[in-house]
Amino acid sequence: MTLFLILGSVLAVAALILIGFTLSVVVQLKRTLTNFDKLVVKTDEKLQPLLIDLHVAIKQINANLDQIDRVVTSVSEIGDKVNSTTQIVHELVSSPLVKIATISASTKEALKRLISRS
Repeated sequence: MTLFLILGSVLAVAALILIGFTLSVVVQLKRTLTNFDKLVVKTDEKLQPLLIDLHVAIKQINANLDQIDRVVTSVSEIGDKVNSTTQIVHELVSSPLVKIATISASTKEALKRLISRS
């Protein structure tokens, strides 16, 4: 029977040590979770104004992008108008210039023939 008493005492001591270890782990876990909760609260307090600022900045960027889009559209329209104007001027100027060049060349040739006959 003494063997059972010794074995029971050893098991009781082991159980007490295990309970003590478990309690210390639970206490440390409670401290860690409490600190983690404080960290989450502080982070939330600091994150809210940053998110608001980010939201405002994104709205401003979107507004600026809309303005840039309007400017790019206007520049594109101006480019199209300049291109159309250039084509019209080219058609109006080149045709008379070709005619003048043809008349000039013909006149020059005619003068050469008249001079060579004389």
